[in-house]
Amino acid sequence: MAEGKEITCEVVKVLNEVEMKNGEKIRLQIVKWNKRPATIEKRKFWYDEEDGNKEKPGKSKGLSLEDFHTLIANAQEIEKLMTP
Repeated sequence: MAEGKEITCEVVKVLNEVEMKNGEKIRLQIVKWNKRPATIEKRKFWYDEEDGNKEKPGKSKGLSLEDFHTLIANAQEIEKLMTP
């Protein structure tokens, strides 16, 4: 990544969110990175206490059977949101 290049992420829709006991969250969501076409991702989020308790993105996660069912149940809406 070139110095000074800012990475932007627009959350189009959160499809599912689970909060862990330690306060971290795992979200299944549709996002646009740097204004590119929308994609589906599942990612862990954590809070940085040193940065004013700001939410930070963590590692991507694999999809579960529950995620698959969520995607199937919302397939038409997801297709509309992801169509350029």
